[in-house]
Amino acid sequence: MLLLKKKPLSTIDISERLGLNPSDVSKHMNSSSRHGLVRYDTTSNCYALA
Repeated sequence: MLLLKKKPLSTIDISERLGLNPSDVSKHMNSSSRHGLVRYDTTSNCYALA
C-alpha cells in the first residue's frame, strides 16, 4: 500500500520492489481490490490506491 502512495504500479513492479513472487502479489492485490483498498487501471495495467 505504501508503494502505491507514490504512483500506480504493475504486479511485476510491486513484486520486484518487495522481493515477492508475482502470483502472491497478484492474489493479495485482487483481495485488496475486492475490499476497496486498491483499484486496477486497465488502461495502464497498474494498481493504484482506491
